Amino acid sequence: MTDRIDGGVPLQVPLLPDTSDNETNRYWGNAPVQAANTVVPWAADAHSPDGGSRAPTAGVAQPGDATGSTRPAISEVQLSAIFPHAHATDVAHLAMVLNAHASEFGLDLGNREAVAHFLAQVGTESNLHPQRENMNYSVERLAVTWPSRFGPDAGIDAGAWAHQPQALGNSVYDGRMGNDAGEGYFFRGGGLLQTTGRDGYQQLQQAIDHRRLGDAGAVNVVTAPDQIDQGDLPQLSALFYFQQRVLPLASDGGFPSVRAVTQAVNGGQNGAAERAATFRRALEVLSAHDAGH
Repeated sequence: MTDRIDGGVPLQVPLLPDTSDNETNRYWGNAPVQAANTVVPWAADAHSPDGGSRAPTAGVAQPGDATGSTRPAISEVQLSAIFPHAHATDVAHLAMVLNAHASEFGLDLGNREAVAHFLAQVGTESNLHPQRENMNYSVERLAVTWPSRFGPDAGIDAGAWAHQPQALGNSVYDGRMGNDAGEGYFFRGGGLLQTTGRDGYQQLQQAIDHRRLGDAGAVNVVTAPDQIDQGDLPQLSALFYFQQRVLPLASDGGFPSVRAVTQAVNGGQNGAAERAATFRRALEVLSAHDAGH
């Protein structure tokens, strides 16, 4: 998982600067929740290596479909080609959730560019493996990740926060993203795209309850945030995050660059080269699949 600026972007945010901490790559705020079945229009234009327009893919015939109609799907073989180092169990789980639920979160699996952006972000943030945000930082990493708080000009002994996960989580997250005192570590990042903060977890829970998806109705990520990395929630939370943060950036001309999508997801450019490389590899794999149909 890449380091997040202030540990992750809250799920509901538009690009509004957080002037309270003077960190230029961190954003906060509130944005309206997208409708569950939002469909972003797109054009069948040729795409650039860094995004910027969209192209369709052929659908995959569904078993038992007597009408012969097709709908887009993504296979474990494709995901394994895009993520050769990911665990087979994680690959299979993501493929299953995407094929079952992507459209309910506005992600069209027939839109190569949209899928490539989603996979580039998920792959860099988590390599498809569910995990809560690791707040166990060294002094050096504290200075890099939170320069205004722990950098050489901050006037703070970063050593007092090094390798103190709960204390650090509360220090950097309390009083923001809807967190009360003592809740920062509790609502640290989770899921494949690192939902962060009480506000983010509450909005995710509302979306999950509204859709009644899979085993998600049996849990509550607000009262038990660790559940965000159980069952289908790591993947579902990433779909919701992507719907809120990235899909609104698209237009009839396509998506913006990988850099712009990374800024929206990560709040900075951590892992930018890896995200761009994964985006290009995903486009190649998805395009090769289309050529065979």
